[in-house]
Amino acid sequence: WVVNGVIPPYQCIMVGALDPEAVWLVNDTPQSRCWRRFLELPEKDQRDRVKMLLSLEEGPWLVKKSVPKKPAILGRQIKVDFKHVPDRHMEISIDVSSGKSEQVITSIVMGAMKSIKATLALVIEARQEDELPEALMFCPSLCGLDTARLQLPDIAAEAEQLEAAQENDPPGDPLVFPMAL
Repeated sequence: WVVNGVIPPYQCIMVGALDPEAVWLVNDTPQSRCWRRFLELPEKDQRDRVKMLLSLEEGPWLVKKSVPKKPAILGRQIKVDFKHVPDRHMEISIDVSSGKSEQVITSIVMGAMKSIKATLALVIEARQEDELPEALMFCPSLCGLDTARLQLPDIAAEAEQLEAAQENDPPGDPLVFPMAL
């Protein structure tokens, strides 16, 4: 799993691994049936199957009140894109500020990140009886993130450096340009 959270002006990349020899996956279990069926779906249908639940264990009262307490189907609320490369990876790109109410919630949460302890859970929604019970697929936690310490790249300066490097690079030579991320 690669979960790419777009939280303007930031981006949060979370990575998880799926053991291809996991008992639940190699055997005929409800979770393996749900997973395999999910992978066979077209992207538009995948958007309608991934549920997210955000749990705030600690944080300011206003933040706790602004975050929904029920699981939400991501693709119904915000912009979500999927990229699956069989036997390699599954990437979910989530733009958490793509809706109006989500922009407000994101702003409130980002302003209080330093005092927040949160857990994010992703579940593929079961749609058939033989896919129950549902199981967590990805469940990262976050605690005390100080957004003031995060560095934002200076895109304009990096573009100028790249342009200057390209002007000084002889044709045919590979261009090596370190990016500050």
